[in-house]
Amino acid sequence: MHRASARARDPAQEIGMRPANALLLALLVASCAQPCEVPRRDTAYLLWSLSIEQATRDDGRSVAPGFDLDGLVTARPRFDGSCVDANEDHEYRGVRGIDNATAHLAGLAQLLAPEPIELEVARKVVSGQLVLLLDVRWGEDGGMPSMRIVRGEPVSGAIETIGERPRIGQAFRVVEVMADVPVVVRRRCAERRDELTAIVPAFTPVGDGVVRALPLEHAEVTHVGISTDGLTLRDGWLGGSWTVDDVADWVADVAPAIGRDQASVALSGVADLDPDPSDPITCRRLSFALRFEAVTAELVD
Repeated sequence: MHRASARARDPAQEIGMRPANALLLALLVASCAQPCEVPRRDTAYLLWSLSIEQATRDDGRSVAPGFDLDGLVTARPRFDGSCVDANEDHEYRGVRGIDNATAHLAGLAQLLAPEPIELEVARKVVSGQLVLLLDVRWGEDGGMPSMRIVRGEPVSGAIETIGERPRIGQAFRVVEVMADVPVVVRRRCAERRDELTAIVPAFTPVGDGVVRALPLEHAEVTHVGISTDGLTLRDGWLGGSWTVDDVADWVADVAPAIGRDQASVALSGVADLDPDPSDPITCRRLSFALRFEAVTAELVD
C-alpha cells in the first residue's frame, strides 16, 4: 500500500502548468479583478482644430470614420436605400464606413480650398471668431455626466498660444450656452479611458465669419463624441450634416468654373440623409464627421 503524501497539491501542477506560467496566470487574474480607474473630473475643452479624413478603400469599398446616424452604412456613394432620417444611435468609435458622406469631398476640398481646414480653423480660434468649448460635468461621486456646448471669450481679452495651439488652462467667459445634454459613457478599461457621446440640438461650429476650406457656417452638428483619460482629450468628433444646396454654393464659390448646378448634381450622388418629401429617393443632406483637437480650459460663468 502506498502512503499518501502529506504535501498539499499545487493546483497549477494538477493541470500540468509550469510555476512561471502559473504566476503569470495569477497576475493576469489579479489585474482583471482590479477596478477600472479613470479619473472623472469636471473639465472644459477648447476646440482648436477641425479636420475631415478622406475616404479610403477597405475590402473593395469606400470607408471613412463617422457616426451611425441612421443605422445604415452610407459613407460610400450610391448606397441603395440610404436616404433616411437620422435616429438616436450615435456610435462613432471603431466603426468605419458609417455616415460620413462628406469624406468623399475631403480630397476635393484640399484641391479647391485656398488652404487646409486645419490651418484656417486654428487661425479663427486664435482670432476669437471660433471659440467653442465642451464643458463636461460629472454628477455626484462621478455619476452620470452632462455636457454643455458653449461659445466663449477669453477672460484676458486674447487667446494665448504656444506655437500654433492655444495654451492649456486659459480662462474663458461663457457667452452662450447652446446645449446642455446628458452624456452616454462607455468605459474602455484596457485603454484606461472613457468615451462620452451625446446628441445635441443642432448648432453651427462657426459663430462669426466664413471658413473657406469647408462651409462650416452652414454645418449642423447634432452628435458629439470624445475619448478622455480623465486629464486630456484623446480623441474628439463632431457629427452632423449640411444640405446639398449649401455645399453646392460653397463649391461654386471656391471653384466658379465648376458652377453650382454641376456641383449640385454631383453632390446628390453622395447625399445620404433627409429624403425629399416629393421624391423619397432624392437625398437632400450630406452627413459628416469632423475630427477635432482640443486643450483643457477653465470656464467662468
